[in-house]
Amino acid sequence: DINYDENSIQIDKTLSRIKKRDIITKPKTFSSIRKILCSDILMEKIKNFENSILDVEKKSRVIQLKKSALERYLVYYTPRLKLDRLRIHDLRHSHTSFLLHKNVNIVVISKRLGHKNVKTTLDTYSHFLPESIEYLKEILEEMK
Repeated sequence: DINYDENSIQIDKTLSRIKKRDIITKPKTFSSIRKILCSDILMEKIKNFENSILDVEKKSRVIQLKKSALERYLVYYTPRLKLDRLRIHDLRHSHTSFLLHKNVNIVVISKRLGHKNVKTTLDTYSHFLPESIEYLKEILEEMK
């Protein structure tokens, strides 16, 4: 659910495709239910996209693109952009590494990802943290 007043997206459902039918269920864990804050630019793009779609019923998919189609786009375009192979889940990892690089608190990132505990986030993304150790050294040096 999209909330334009709060610039957020509420994650409280999952959409699966089973036997050519869309099935809406609850997320697999309680911690997967979360609110994702978004930038003004992203919210504007989502709103423009919604406004560009005509004759969409309230209960139907807003984005008619299936996961398999998005995967085909990635397979097609990444070599043309001279990028390494890119999977959909890699976008999640890229976003997380960007947030870590910007020194966003690991607890905030963990909640954003829907992880049950911070340990999961640390176990998965700790290889991005050496930069943070160098940053800490710089801060400590400034304290002299």
